[in-house]
Amino acid sequence: MPLKIYQGESRPVNLCLTKGKAPYPIPAGATIFIGVKREVEDEFYTFFIMDASITKIEAKGIITFTPTPAQTNQPPGVYALQVSITEANGNITKTEPDTLEIEQGPIPYGEEGELAATLKVITAAGTGTA
Repeated sequence: MPLKIYQGESRPVNLCLTKGKAPYPIPAGATIFIGVKREVEDEFYTFFIMDASITKIEAKGIITFTPTPAQTNQPPGVYALQVSITEANGNITKTEPDTLEIEQGPIPYGEEGELAATLKVITAAGTGTA
């Protein structure tokens, strides 16, 4: 099942790294890089998350990251998500590419990622105050 997030949404995302059906423990001292591309073959990332922004539960292979609204403010569609683990000795392990589906949000966002909805201010009935 693909991971889904709304366009312009910023919320914690939990991933469990596995090998076979078992959790894949993250080696102590390893750094994590999460890359998202429109297509697996693309040369450049649509957005990425660096280790300093990722929370790890190493023994259980669980990572948590929170993409910013600017990162997820991409055209709706299916993207390729891949995790790279770089161990202290330089060995790099990558996950099989998975999918991240960005859906159009319930509230439209502008070109810069800001909320595009507008609210009209009205006064409370009979008080003259907002």
